[in-house]
Amino acid sequence: MREHTTSPETPDLTETLTKLVDRLERYQTQTRLSDKRFCGRYRQHIGSPKTWRDRLLARKFKDLHLPKWIGRLTQLTAILDGGSQVKAYYPELPFVRKFEARLALLEGQTNDRRCLGVIAPTGIGKSVTARALVDADRKTRAYARALPTWKENPGKICEGICRVLDCGEPNTGAGKNLDAAISALQTNPITLFLDEAHDGGIALMKIVRSLIDSTPSRFVYLAYPTDFDRVRNATTGGLYESHQFLGRCLKPIFDEYREGLQAEDVVAYLHATCGFNGDARAIASQITPLLCRHYNLRLLDDAIAEAQFQADDEDRDLDGATLIKAVEDLVGKLTPKTPASKRSEQG
Repeated sequence: MREHTTSPETPDLTETLTKLVDRLERYQTQTRLSDKRFCGRYRQHIGSPKTWRDRLLARKFKDLHLPKWIGRLTQLTAILDGGSQVKAYYPELPFVRKFEARLALLEGQTNDRRCLGVIAPTGIGKSVTARALVDADRKTRAYARALPTWKENPGKICEGICRVLDCGEPNTGAGKNLDAAISALQTNPITLFLDEAHDGGIALMKIVRSLIDSTPSRFVYLAYPTDFDRVRNATTGGLYESHQFLGRCLKPIFDEYREGLQAEDVVAYLHATCGFNGDARAIASQITPLLCRHYNLRLLDDAIAEAQFQADDEDRDLDGATLIKAVEDLVGKLTPKTPASKRSEQG
């Protein structure tokens, strides 16, 4: 039984996919790559040589899930044009919808609770979502990624924020740069997203609080749970400062993904990337606990690529059993093996 439904071969979708295949075929010809080398290099997007040659290059799109293939090939053309990996953004994921709802609430605030705390582990989609939301409104939003060099370093933090706000050439010392950032955020109030914010330590919390108190701007503070807790609990003074910072945040803190993905997000992701129909929920119930312990959507992405390649190579649709096995195999590779001597002792 097939696990996903094929798309109706509408003229618009067929034309879009044809143009993408034409573009990639020209690239393959220009680079003189064989089907094997071309698919080996871009297997996550193209699949096996057989799929590329017998289905895509042959323009036999009837049995393909067109939106899925359009998405995969669009990402590949973006990589070829820009030279870097482009991560897909899926606005239908519950995490994204909840993030957007809280952002709308934040941007309507008129009191001093003008920071949105987003606390979630790696692989949930914090950074991808943040960048997409900033790209959607560059006039009123900006994105900054905290660096390890920001750790408890007000000078580096203020310099980095000034660069993002385009305050001119950063000055020497935290004081002048902080004044420049305050001036910029007073003149042009925006929402500033601070990704990997835990890397700034308590110093970044203090600076964000100062910016909230001195300007009408808003802030989104994105951090990993373990690192966020470590920053808060590092010292007695740190605990006090974190309480002061949390007093400027919307309540409750957006941390419902602290333990990892939720099954509803996995279902939505499977629909968006694989075209699975009714079986997505049953698949999600089996793999979500594994994903929560091992990099969330990052692991799922890798598993989908491996499972899809196997299905393409065998000239069949991707099914749930193949995907579940791919997830389990990847988890097995990531899980440390217990030596036989230790196992006998534990027994």
